[in-house]
Amino acid sequence: MVRGSLSFLMMAILPVFSVEPVSEFVLQDKNQTSIRFEQDVSPSDYRHLVSAYYFGQAS
Repeated sequence: MVRGSLSFLMMAILPVFSVEPVSEFVLQDKNQTSIRFEQDVSPSDYRHLVSAYYFGQAS
């Protein structure tokens, strides 16, 4: 009985995320400490992985 109640509680409090495709773009890696420094990087390089995008300077 406790196990069923626990799984119901977890389902009730876990957020629901929708996954939508990210637009394809290619940018040059400007992070001097990165192993991909000065190489082109795109979202497809990280397909099926958790990733985040930060644009520190845009022009």
